[in-house]
Amino acid sequence: MDSLNWQVLVTALIVAVCVAYAGWSLAPAALRRRIAARLGRPLPAAGGCASCGECGAPPKPPVQVIKVWRRPRADS
Repeated sequence: MDSLNWQVLVTALIVAVCVAYAGWSLAPAALRRRIAARLGRPLPAAGGCASCGECGAPPKPPVQVIKVWRRPRADS
């Protein structure tokens, strides 16, 4: 094989890996879990902060009241 064929092969491999990664990242969680279960590697049920229960629930943001002031109409 000459160098051009190796470049095409390496480029095609890089593109294939990128497409697979993007597809996995953008796939819905249910589909990823199903695929992972078929491959024999179950994913955790939930991710992110507070999923393990050690930190407790995050504090609730304070309630903010929004006041709407109506301007009188100019023709009345």
